[in-house]
Amino acid sequence: MRWNRIRGRANTGLRRWSLFLTVAVLVGASCGNEQPRDDLDYLAWEVCRQVRTEGMTADDVSGILVDATRHGAVMDRIEAECGDEIAAVYRDDG
Repeated sequence: MRWNRIRGRANTGLRRWSLFLTVAVLVGASCGNEQPRDDLDYLAWEVCRQVRTEGMTADDVSGILVDATRHGAVMDRIEAECGDEIAAVYRDDG
């Protein structure tokens, strides 16, 4: 009988924690930078997000941009969205 009470309390605690974590994940996913609709917008958004990371070097940015050039059409979008930040990284690193 005692074990049933302990197990019941443990199950209740686990259910509450899982509900809390589910709500936290949903709130976290819905807040912050909204992700773009299509693949090219998403790729430009992701590249710019990485470029804006503190401490990025010109070599890091070059690697990111080389990967992005595999999707040629995205380069214009990247330049429009964060071209100034990319140029600033190269100026600061030079």
